[in-house]
Amino acid sequence: MEEPLDQLEPPQPDEDRAITGRIVFWNFGIILGYSILSWFVLGYESANFDFILIICQVVINFLLGVIAMIRGNVPWALGYLFSILLIVLTGFIVLFDKVG
Repeated sequence: MEEPLDQLEPPQPDEDRAITGRIVFWNFGIILGYSILSWFVLGYESANFDFILIICQVVINFLLGVIAMIRGNVPWALGYLFSILLIVLTGFIVLFDKVG
């Protein structure tokens, strides 16, 4: 049965964007946290340690993104895949600063 036009439901908030943003935000916080922590503990010699952690974070996000895509949860998958891009860009800047 069709609903009358005068009784349309108001649009629901877009939670898909919020979930994607939260995933990207938390991943950025993780990379920022261990980069700063390793900077204070190891100094300039922490580049190898950061490189290993960046690779681990990229692999974990890729696997979580693929699992979310297989399950049909596209907003979560996009969040994990966008996080990979953010991690690679931020990680390159952090490593370039510590090596150079």
